[in-house]
Order: sequence, then structure tokens, then C-alpha cells
Amino acid sequence: MRFLLVAILFAVAVAAFTLITKYGYQNSLEAELSQQAKAALDEAGLTGVAVDFEYHNAILSGEVESREQQEQALQIVAETLPMAIVPPLEEATIGIKPTLPSVVKIERPAGSDVVKLSGVFSANGESNRELLAGRLAALENIETVENTLKLDPRQLPFPNTAALASLSESLMKHPGRAVVAYEAGKLTILGEVPNAGLKAGVMELAALIDAVSIADQVTVPEAVKKLEPSHFSFTRNRFGITVSGTLANEEDRDALLQTIRSVDSKLPVKSRIEVSEDYLRGAWEENATEILPVVLTSLNGELFAEFTPERARLNGQVKTEEELAEVRKVLEVVSSQPNGPSLLMDVSVKDSTSEGPEIQLLAIFEEGTLTFTGIVPSIDFFRELEKEMEESEVTLVNNMEETPSSDGEAWVDQLAQLFSEFEGRLHSAVVTIKKSKVKLEGETLEPAANLMLQNVAINIFPGTFTIDNQLRNKEAETFPTPQLAPEEETKLKESLKALPIYFGSNSEVVNSEGKDKIEKIATLIKEAGVPLTLTITGFADNLGSAEHNRELSLRRANSVVVLMIENGITKETMTTDSVGEDVTNVSRSERWKARRVEVSIADDPETEGESEE
Repeated sequence: MRFLLVAILFAVAVAAFTLITKYGYQNSLEAELSQQAKAALDEAGLTGVAVDFEYHNAILSGEVESREQQEQALQIVAETLPMAIVPPLEEATIGIKPTLPSVVKIERPAGSDVVKLSGVFSANGESNRELLAGRLAALENIETVENTLKLDPRQLPFPNTAALASLSESLMKHPGRAVVAYEAGKLTILGEVPNAGLKAGVMELAALIDAVSIADQVTVPEAVKKLEPSHFSFTRNRFGITVSGTLANEEDRDALLQTIRSVDSKLPVKSRIEVSEDYLRGAWEENATEILPVVLTSLNGELFAEFTPERARLNGQVKTEEELAEVRKVLEVVSSQPNGPSLLMDVSVKDSTSEGPEIQLLAIFEEGTLTFTGIVPSIDFFRELEKEMEESEVTLVNNMEETPSSDGEAWVDQLAQLFSEFEGRLHSAVVTIKKSKVKLEGETLEPAANLMLQNVAINIFPGTFTIDNQLRNKEAETFPTPQLAPEEETKLKESLKALPIYFGSNSEVVNSEGKDKIEKIATLIKEAGVPLTLTITGFADNLGSAEHNRELSLRRANSVVVLMIENGITKETMTTDSVGEDVTNVSRSERWKARRVEVSIADDPETEGESEE
């Protein structure tokens, strides 16, 4: 028994000694091999490579800069340790350290619908490669993307692929040759964009790419000046003569204004004529100094005249057929020229055969009594006034003489509209109507009454009448200016917003539809019954020069102002403004909407401040 126990212990000791000797030797051998291989690699400059051994199998790891260095590392280990088993290159775990910047070039030849994408991205750049190709393929003017961009582990990741894609889109969607190239940290961009604003956007995208330098070869085409013939229009009403248009030089402008002032020196002349080198002298200007005197002296009262390359237009009234023939004769001198404008005349002859006695009316309002005296064709307005003021405390006295008159005096029947507004608005008043003059005198009880009664008078009396408003606010009492209720103001603003006046391309002439809208707008303003300050805003698209578009939008606004005045809105309540509307991303079929004028209620600065507070 004792012998058996000794034998077992001896066997265990022998086995333990064998294992310790075997593995201790093996570990020592593997460590020795690793040290020899590492020393040889370091001596060759491949310090990024580590070598471990499992028995005689060499296991290489780490990073080198190229495939050649991978092969060199394996060769050094094999030559240094002939007994070692070195894996083939495909099975080695040595990686390649990325040290080279990505290289990419996107190019589209002029007139081509093919984009060529080439270069080298990092090994993990497949998603960026597809992103870039996909964004370019989505462009409307691109049919094919030839994508030969490769992936290489030596390449560093691209700084900002999203910005590169947006930059390429911005250039490739415009015609002409376009190139975006990035190599050795240098970014080159080449192409043409329509305007400076788009180029600024391109450069902002380029700045997002971490490039050492940017070679900017993006161009903006110079605006080609298209010289247009001059245009000219003028309006005469009770407020004076307003002249507008654009002429080629200051000498022509001064000659026209001098001609107008010399013919009609009593009315003030307001000039909105602009001079621009972008315009040519119009054919109508050759005869302007002969045409204008005839038009101004032959037509009575309000008139409108317009001279453009397309038409010579005249609206108004003359007293005799002979005057009408004279006006037509001078205008036909222009329209008969080769390629001359068409002649549009809306001129009537005043019928004076049935004129009766001259209308004279005096109305005195004092201490609650309204007394009428004078000669009128009908006192129907007085009967209408009695009905409207049945429940009023005002006493009406009729001392008028009723005599027959011409059919052209229908305005007399509307006088009840004026006198029915006296109660509660006037302290005292004297209204004198004689020939074609109306004079309003007296004291108002509220500041807004002056403007309100003047607007009523403008709507009643013919355009040939002169209204002399000398109403003054009663100094002994002050009343707050009436204002629209918030809901009424909101409703009025929405109604005005829904009535834009549209214009033809590069034109400020109001068509018949626009005139109907202006009449509706004027009616809405007058029905509000409170003083309002209006902003007449002219719009033009942003195609062409900014200065030309600003001038065009202002001319459009002024055309609307003239017609607003003709519809009874006083000039002092209106201001003009201009807006250039960006239509870069608007389809051609929708760009006409930018050629418009909008009438809006001007915001009160004090009210705005309170609202913000």
C-alpha cells in the first residue's frame, strides 16, 4: 500500500514537471520571437506594426500607410524568422492608416444633361458617395450621373459632404459649364448663376467645407440694358395737373412741363416724371409741344391723356364738334406715323342746347335751423331731406325757386346726402353753390367732419366743379377723432387685401378691371365714415435692375392714386410705397401676380407701440 502511494505521487510530479517545462519554454520562445520581429520592423521604420506568436504562427496587427508597407512588414518577419509561419497578405490584420485628403470632382459640360462624378473617398464613404450622386440625379436638367468615385482606406473622410452636395446642386441646376473640385485641401468652383444674391448663397455653402483655399470662378452675367421708348401721361382735375412717366432726358421733361404750365397757369402742376438713360425718346415727343396746348385748351374740366409706344389715349369732354375735330387732328399726326401708336379717344361733346337758368343755391345752418334759398331745377332733394330728418331736431326752411334745367344737373337730386350729415357734425355752416363752384364755410363739432363732408361733396358734384372747403373745427370744444371698431377695421383690411390691381408686364396702365376694383376700394373707404390714412403699395418682380423695378412699382402706385382721387379720395390721405417681390422660385405662369398694387390702411405708430407693450 505504501509503495502504491509513492508511485502515484511520483507520476504526478513527473507530469507537472513536463507541463511546466513545455509551456514555460513555449512562452519564452514566443516572447523571444516577438521581440526579434518587432526589432526588425522598428528598424525598417514600421513602428506601427505589432507581432505576436502562437507557437510558430505570426500574428501581425497595427496600421501602416500603404499596401506596399503591408507587404514589406510581412516580408521582414519572414526573413528575420525563417522558422515562423507568416500569413498571406489577405489574411493579415494590418490596417492602412488614412493620411490622404479625399479627392472629388463634379463636372457638367456646357449644354449637357450628364454629370460626371469622380475622385476618391475614404473606405467608409459609401453613404456619402450615394448621397452626392442621388442629389445630383434629382435635378430637373440632369438625366445621367456617371459615378466613378472610388473608396480607398488611405483617404481621410470628406470635411462636409452635405454642403458639397448642396453646393453642387446650386451650380449644376443653371445652364453652362459647371465644376466643383476638391483636391489637396483646395476647393475650386466654376459656373454661372443668374444674379449676385444666388452667388452669395453659393459662396456661403463653399465656406462650410473645410478647405485650405477656395478658387472662386463663379460668374454673374452682366444685365443687358433693353432700351425702351419713353411714356408719358397727365391728369387734370380740381386739385391740379399731375404729370407722370419716364423720359430719356431732362431737356424733354423741362420742355413738356413748361408747355403745360404756359397753357394752364392757374392750376398747380405736380411732376412725377423721371429721367432714365434706359429709355429712348418716343415718337410722340416730336409733336408733344403742339399736341398738349390743343388738348389742354379744347377739353373742359377733368381729363386724362396717355402717350406710350403702343397707344395715344385721351379721356374728357369738349364743348363743340369743331374742338373734337381739332383734337383728333393733332393726335392723328402721331398715330399715322410708321409703327405709330394706336389712337384711343373717349371724348364726348357737351350738349348745351337744353341748358336752363344757372343753378344758384345758398344753405345756412345755424342754431338748429337749415334754410335754403336760390334757384334749382328741382326741390326733390329737399323733400328727400325732410323724410330723412323726420325724427331730427333740425328745422328745415325752403325758400328756393324751382326752375327747369338741363338733364346734366342730376347731381342736384343727391344734395340730401350732404345736408343730412350736418346734424351732430356741424355747429354752424354756410354752403354756397354758384356756377361750377361750391364753397363750404362754418364750424365743425369734430375734426373728422371736415374731411368726411368734403368726401361727400366730391362724390356728389361733377368733376368740373371746384370745391372750396373752409370748414374749421370749433375751438371751444375738442372731440376725439372717430376710429373704426377693431372688428370693422379687420373686416375692411381683409376686403382691401382681396382687391389687388394687376398690371401688364412693364406697364403702369390701369385696365378696366383695375378701374372697377379702385371704384370698389374708394366706396369701402368712404363707407367707413372715419378719416383713414392709406398706403398705396406698388409691386414689381425682381427680374431686371432693382432701380427700374422700384421706379415701375412707384409709377403703378401713382396711377392708382390718380384714379382714387377721381373716385373721391383726397390726395392728402394717401402715401405711396414700392416693394420688389422675389419671383426666382415662382413659375413663369404665376409671375404676373407680382405685377400689382395693393391699397391698405396705414398702421398707427402709436397703436403699434401700445400693442407691443
